[in-house]
Amino acid sequence: NFGSLFIVCHFNMSHANNQLNTKNIYSNDILQEINSSDINELKSNLRGSQCIVACCFIDNFMRWLSLPFYKFDEDEYWSDAAEVKIYCPEGNINYGIIVSTAEYKDGRLFVMLYCADERNYFVMKDVLMVTRVLNWTRSLTFEGVQEGFISMLEDVISLKHTSVMCKYEKKLLVMPKTSALQVKLECPPPDIFIGRLELKRTHIKLVNENWDEKTEHSKFLVETLIRNNRGAAIYSRNDSKLPICWALQQHYGGIGMVNSTQSSKTYGNKECLQLLLKFMIRYYTIDENVAFTCLSKEHVHLINEFVEAGFRYVSNLFWITTRGVTGYKYISYFQKAQIN
Repeated sequence: NFGSLFIVCHFNMSHANNQLNTKNIYSNDILQEINSSDINELKSNLRGSQCIVACCFIDNFMRWLSLPFYKFDEDEYWSDAAEVKIYCPEGNINYGIIVSTAEYKDGRLFVMLYCADERNYFVMKDVLMVTRVLNWTRSLTFEGVQEGFISMLEDVISLKHTSVMCKYEKKLLVMPKTSALQVKLECPPPDIFIGRLELKRTHIKLVNENWDEKTEHSKFLVETLIRNNRGAAIYSRNDSKLPICWALQQHYGGIGMVNSTQSSKTYGNKECLQLLLKFMIRYYTIDENVAFTCLSKEHVHLINEFVEAGFRYVSNLFWITTRGVTGYKYISYFQKAQIN
């Protein structure tokens, strides 16, 4: 029962509703940015268990923007998040439709779409067609796209004269908050210990190389996540330089990049992963957040591990990156330290 996890707001916008006439944009864009003071009220107007991804996406990037200077190699740097904007049709937070964009300083742009009522998917499609908020000449990564809207989004991408560069289908698994509070941490065997995943070149390379979704630039995303988000790793006491297994809180807020290289002498792979997941769940309960993950359907073993830990399947979501004509160049914080 996820009713206790998410705020439900009844929302209805019929086809005859002329308030969202996408043919009449006036002098302004159909999408209007909302004030940060309205974000909590906006999230209360989103219903359905899938909205957890959209809400956590917004929360995480807003938190990144508020991060102070951090220390690295005796130099101080700001967070990588350059800009986060949340838009609603005509600036109305009661429609239950949001388009949120999060941009990195290197130029990467993530887009989170959410529509509270599937009967209004056609409205969101029309909004994407006429808005000038999104620059379709750039490479855009749409995250957590609802299954019922995916074909419409692909139509928009085609009509915008661009194409899909990569597409992932994932299963959304959520840990009910009441169940998370009952999770008890086990005492690990003496030959291993749990700690944070540290910001080291070796760790960044290890996590990125073992990530199925790695790309030309993904190592920089891994670097950002290790620096700014929750993460944990299990190490051997005989070799504490490289972790046995690890997990990171993704930029959209869910548990991700779960992987392992080996098992300990007394703990097998399965036992290590269960211990790690319990540790990550505890992070979420401390932060008073709901633990969730989005896993590719091919990762049957990982899905089974999350289900065994108490997570429940909610729905399928999609990640799509378009093939933009403009690029970007990323300079990592390791490179910046050397440059400076």
